[in-house]
Amino acid sequence: MSATTQQKLEQALLKLQPTQLQITDDSHLHAGHAGNTGGGHFTVFIVSEAFAGLSLIKRHRLVYDAAAEL
Repeated sequence: MSATTQQKLEQALLKLQPTQLQITDDSHLHAGHAGNTGGGHFTVFIVSEAFAGLSLIKRHRLVYDAAAEL
């Protein structure tokens, strides 16, 4: 059985060793929008020591880099 996009995202973000990780699938909110190609839309709440001392932009970059393959 293949993993869902949400499961793949969770696995990718585990690289950041989160102490908290919550992923919510918001794809249904984007159905019918112009440009929607059927890809998933997710809200991610993540807490990690990897973010300590980093600006918000650098924190976002760490998350995007971890999930880059998706």
